[in-house]
Amino acid sequence: DDNFYNDEPTTNAVIDYSDKYWGKVSIQTEANPLLYMEEGDLKLILASRYGQLFFYDSIMNNIDGGKFNLVDTNYLNLNLGDNIAIAGADLNNDGKMDLVIGNEAGGIKIYKAEHGVGIQDEFANKLSSNSSFSIYPNPTQSEVNILFDNSPNKKGQILIRDATGKLIYQKSKLDKQLKINTEAWPSGIYFISIRDNGKLETKKLLVH
Repeated sequence: DDNFYNDEPTTNAVIDYSDKYWGKVSIQTEANPLLYMEEGDLKLILASRYGQLFFYDSIMNNIDGGKFNLVDTNYLNLNLGDNIAIAGADLNNDGKMDLVIGNEAGGIKIYKAEHGVGIQDEFANKLSSNSSFSIYPNPTQSEVNILFDNSPNKKGQILIRDATGKLIYQKSKLDKQLKINTEAWPSGIYFISIRDNGKLETKKLLVH
């Protein structure tokens, strides 16, 4: 038999893959995980279909069936595009793990760690300040306004998802300003994504 994957004897051990939601983690989209050790504890970053990075800790104490602690649903507050994948390594031998992130557009970006993992807060704030749109009030109770710095592409699109990744609002043909009623939305964190001229930008909204 020339088949490389020959049948193994039935006396060999069988691995049980029955636990589908390790750490009770489920983000309702494709999940690309990165596990790493920091200060003696495991951390988990999940890259998602919609450009969010989900960050978890409390893994070592719950590794055999407990629930991991969800620290952040938009870790590092970056605009990463759709269908992102993540990898990590100490690229410059400074003892800190750097991140390499790619998306469906085909390119990759490197984020070098200043402390721990990821990028420094200063750089994250700089990215945010170059934003093409603003949202207010934030936090909000009854409505949110979306204001573009420049006239958006009429073929652009707005997508709003809750913290699980569920799509709750969608609109095409963008205007300079948009008002959305949020009274019926449950309290929590939402992500407003604007796809315009081939770019995707996401901001976090808190609804009380």
